[in-house]
Amino acid sequence: MKRTIFLLTAMLCSSLWAEVTQTFNAKLVRTDRKAFRVVLEDCDEVQLTYKLENGRESKILPVAEVDNVQIQLPKLSLDELQARLVAAEYGDVVSVLEPVVGNAGKYMIVPNNIVPVFALLTRAYLRNGDIAKARSAAEQMQVVSDPEIKREAQAIIAQCFVESGDLDEAKKRVEQLEDPAARLYLTARIQRDQQQSKEAMQTIVELIASHPNDHNWMPQAEYLCAQLYLDLGMPDSATEVARQTVALYPGSEFKIEAQKLQEEINQKTEASGQAE
Repeated sequence: MKRTIFLLTAMLCSSLWAEVTQTFNAKLVRTDRKAFRVVLEDCDEVQLTYKLENGRESKILPVAEVDNVQIQLPKLSLDELQARLVAAEYGDVVSVLEPVVGNAGKYMIVPNNIVPVFALLTRAYLRNGDIAKARSAAEQMQVVSDPEIKREAQAIIAQCFVESGDLDEAKKRVEQLEDPAARLYLTARIQRDQQQSKEAMQTIVELIASHPNDHNWMPQAEYLCAQLYLDLGMPDSATEVARQTVALYPGSEFKIEAQKLQEEINQKTEASGQAE
């Protein structure tokens, strides 16, 4: 019931927001510290296009002269949305955020206040299997100044090529990643897709040994390790690693994925026992 109320309220709010305008009301601060209430219309690498809040005429400001924009959004609970992502309710997160910030990627080129919201939508796209949208959003997100967000965006782009089966391009992208844990994880994903499960396991073991405190990649690595044990015909080891993933990473969406894998293994074991 709580989930239903949350979804109805959040989706109504976001859909109404989307119906009002496809543009964004914002506070624009120039590098000379002068600030204006504006309606953002467009942005590229060179210039920002906007109208004054009560104006009719479009104006242009070079991106180099933009100090920041504070984009007005409907009331959202990022903590609640993050909790939905952790609960593997990816479609719910997309349904709420896409109408609100789905068209805001073009503004990542200038400093702004919605990077965390856009990053959450990008993650939700990826987890929900919306690979084309995830890649497009991540390509827009990788221009932000925050180095952590930039590294995440680059890793998501590489993972999108893995998910879409373009392993040659994926390898090129993975080699360029600055994050060593991301490189190891995605290398293992590529090896698994190439039916090299033993090599993939070795890569994952290296990741786990080298980056045990990386709470971004470790849950994914443990989950992949469980999948690899299953590939190698070791269901008991797969179950144990899946249990470990659930116990160690309760704040990760891979807890839910690991629980699903446990159920899958149990069903196969039961079916095998009945066949005998």
